Amino acid sequence: MLVNPVAPIIQAEPWQVEAACAEVGPAPWETHLGGISDLNRHALSICSGCQVRQKCLDFAMRMEGSVRTEARTCIYGGRTPAQRAALARRRKKAA
Repeated sequence: MLVNPVAPIIQAEPWQVEAACAEVGPAPWETHLGGISDLNRHALSICSGCQVRQKCLDFAMRMEGSVRTEARTCIYGGRTPAQRAALARRRKKAA
């Protein structure tokens, strides 16, 4: 059962109930400009063992194109906003 939503749920996805973060709550995944916090580091460690990490990253990457750079927040799929932005640029360049 999903006690606390995957942080933060923008659009419910079936895989989210299987996420390692499903019972953690949103605080560790919220990022702020200027770096990552100890809570963010904890979130990244939770992501590292998550069975749906790739689905989460795929979900976030689908959203990357529709979100202004300065509006990118939160950790998804074990990646920070800056890491996802860099990945999006590499993918766009390779396409």
